[in-house]
Amino acid sequence: MFAVSQHIEGICLNPREYMLDGPEEEGGEVMLFETEQLAKDFLIEAGHTSEQLQHLIEECSIFIEEYKEVADV
Repeated sequence: MFAVSQHIEGICLNPREYMLDGPEEEGGEVMLFETEQLAKDFLIEAGHTSEQLQHLIEECSIFIEEYKEVADV
């Protein structure tokens, strides 16, 4: 499964924050997509053009990659 993330405040020294399927305070969880292309399609439908999206990915402003859930310890 794939997730969309970015560094908090756009600063690469900060950890990443992930796109959620609802408000965090209401129990929103990481939004997952079966393929990378489905994640891109979602972002395009949300208002990005293909060119904008490609630029954001190339400049490392956003990441679309396989999501591996970290278990709480």
